[in-house]
Amino acid sequence: MQNFRNNLTHLSKSVCLALVGLWSNLEAHPKSGFFIQAGFETGMSSITESVKKRPNPQSIIGNGLYQQGYQPRKTTKEESTSRSNHSHEAHSHEESETPSQVSSGQTESTQQAKNTEQESTTASSAVVVEGVSEEGQHKTSEQKDQAQADAPAQPDPVATTQKQKYQEEIERKNQECQERVKSTGQTCAPLYTGLDHSTPSYANISANGVTLSHVNVVSSETTTLFTDSNVVGQTFSTTNPIATTFDASNSTIHIKNSLPYDLKNVKLVVKVADSGNSKGYRDVALATFDNIPKNSHITLDKSKISAFSSADIQAVNTQNFEFRYDDTQNSSDPNDHTKRVLEAIDKITTNINGTFQSGNGCPSYNSNPGCLDTPTAQQAQNYVNMYLNLAGTLDSQVWKDAMLGANFKFHGSSDSVQFDDIDKQSLIDQFRQDSNNLAVRVVRNGGAFGWANRRSMAVNASFVNPNYNDLLRTYNENITNADIYRYMFHTFFHEFGHTKGWGHDSNLTYSEYYHLGGGFSSVTTDAWLKLANSNELPINYQDLPANYGGGSSSGGPWGSVSAKVSVAHQLENQKIAGNDPSKLYPYGYGYPYYGWGYNSPTRDPYYDDCNPNLYNCADMALQDVPKGAFENALNTMSATLLESVQALQNKALKNPTLGFNTQIGYQNYFNNIIGLSYYAMFNYNYSKRQGLLNKTQQYGVGGGVNLLIDFINVYKDKNFKSSFGVFAGARALYNRYQFNGMINASKHKGNVYFTTGFNYRYKHSKISLGISMPLIKQNIKAQLLTEETINEVALNENFNNMHVFMNYGWVF
Repeated sequence: MQNFRNNLTHLSKSVCLALVGLWSNLEAHPKSGFFIQAGFETGMSSITESVKKRPNPQSIIGNGLYQQGYQPRKTTKEESTSRSNHSHEAHSHEESETPSQVSSGQTESTQQAKNTEQESTTASSAVVVEGVSEEGQHKTSEQKDQAQADAPAQPDPVATTQKQKYQEEIERKNQECQERVKSTGQTCAPLYTGLDHSTPSYANISANGVTLSHVNVVSSETTTLFTDSNVVGQTFSTTNPIATTFDASNSTIHIKNSLPYDLKNVKLVVKVADSGNSKGYRDVALATFDNIPKNSHITLDKSKISAFSSADIQAVNTQNFEFRYDDTQNSSDPNDHTKRVLEAIDKITTNINGTFQSGNGCPSYNSNPGCLDTPTAQQAQNYVNMYLNLAGTLDSQVWKDAMLGANFKFHGSSDSVQFDDIDKQSLIDQFRQDSNNLAVRVVRNGGAFGWANRRSMAVNASFVNPNYNDLLRTYNENITNADIYRYMFHTFFHEFGHTKGWGHDSNLTYSEYYHLGGGFSSVTTDAWLKLANSNELPINYQDLPANYGGGSSSGGPWGSVSAKVSVAHQLENQKIAGNDPSKLYPYGYGYPYYGWGYNSPTRDPYYDDCNPNLYNCADMALQDVPKGAFENALNTMSATLLESVQALQNKALKNPTLGFNTQIGYQNYFNNIIGLSYYAMFNYNYSKRQGLLNKTQQYGVGGGVNLLIDFINVYKDKNFKSSFGVFAGARALYNRYQFNGMINASKHKGNVYFTTGFNYRYKHSKISLGISMPLIKQNIKAQLLTEETINEVALNENFNNMHVFMNYGWVF
């Protein structure tokens, strides 16, 4: 027993001495030590894209297989016809106004007598505009009972009279047009009868004995009208940009000035009905003001304007309150534009009105064409300025003469009906009709240029920003339709054409040759610039500060607009025009995957952009142009046969990647030649793409081990100086792949990579040049399901997708 203990003690001492000796030898080797290194890496990545047509789109809708997990829906006919023109009752299924809506709410306009209809929103796909959900097709009996309970017991006699007058006016204009076209063979533009409002009658009150008040507005009574925090729900009206209302709940008077001008020496008047006056009314002055600040909301106690002690005055429709320039108090300030602005506004009779709405819930990184954002305060002001000048243009004699004198024919499709050679006066009447209450938002950079239907409108914010769209300030009438700034004007007017119900197969949205030729957009741009040069529009951008309009968007859409102008030239050169004898219309070549809904312009929006990074726009346009009745018939028959076939298109795209990596670890040399290194690492790679994806990003974290073999070692005075050799090994990474573009997704996958290369070390500095190659073949997939197609991308990882890296490090 004693011998065993002695032997065990001796063995323990020997093992300890051996380990200490080994450790001493390892530590003593001059090439061993902890290291940290970082560097760049690059390579090629491969993406496979496929687009598969769904044989039965409704199966997608019914099962809710959309990327965002939402079920789209459509307004039923029953709901459409059951709306009250003056009611704000909540309906369970309203007309969808945005490509993707993820919130619901009701906004009530206090600025206008025309109250807004509730914009009931339900979630839908970020790309699919609308569909039908099974539970959304019919109202329940409980909902109908509730609607009946909420309905007013008695119709409003004043509203009924106004509606009757409105319908009678439409009928009169329709009859006049029908008489005109009997001998010409033309068609009449449809006048919209579905407006939920009509111009109010002048105030039918007794205004005798009204005492004129003088109001001095103090700062405590004034707040900013448009702010980033309150812009949602704010309303505007081109016939009432300085809106006056009375709030009976707290006996206060509210004045909202949505103009970018301080108004000096003005008087508030009420328009009282007067059959003996040629205008049909007379002005009765209620109060004078020294100053109304720009972009302001003034709240006054009713005692400040004595006329508001009258219940009749309190009940006057906001559209019948107006501000006039007080000629008895002429301003000596050369920068005072009050008189000119108010006189220009007084000429406006077309009420383009709307409500600023919040975005539709797209993530911040999403650049899908259907992504809409909430306007900022400055963007809201830019919209108001554009709509005021548009209304001023439409109501001008200059625009009317230009439309009547156009040397081409107008044509278009509306509500599935094609109108050829439209009577021009009927178009003037149509575009001068009041708008619906438009839900106004902005289109995100990287998405479409514009989006609109009869109840909604959005454009890229840069297009209405005078700091970006130079034509808003220069008023250059001599530039051609090929000018990029002019194209931005065309886009705004194009979207406005959609709010009138016109589809893409039309020169009332697109001008001929895509946008280079004649059409509503080009005629309206010419008239606008002519009026602007003669200072006849309400907003003169040259009077505003040099930096007015907000900062130009980062980068903006300049490159995409330039590419679209280039496409237009290709179409012009190949005579793709609506007025060619062959009747070749530029039909439906905006978005190949989002272009459905042209037959339902009252509900479905129009995306307006052919992103040149995604498609050959000219080829697409040429492919979509019908070439005659016989070919149309063949195309229709072919489309019918292909409905039962899932046509699959595949294409492989290779793109360079650029990234970096960092490593921290320990290298252990057993002798001058052989060693091992162990490390943990992080890497990142970025790739810009074309097609369904705009870019891909890869984030990886993991670790690895390398065998180190140094062929050359240099020592000086027994001290290590330099070495050169090779390494080979493997690393394991857990990767996150981020897809951005038409498809947005995040995927997580792990892989093992073979690594090899060269090492050069000088004293503590170390340089590595090598490659890494995935050992596990895999495809990282993501899908986007739309109403008509299945769009899929697959990022391929295999032996061909190796990366080259070069790192610099320090060995401690």
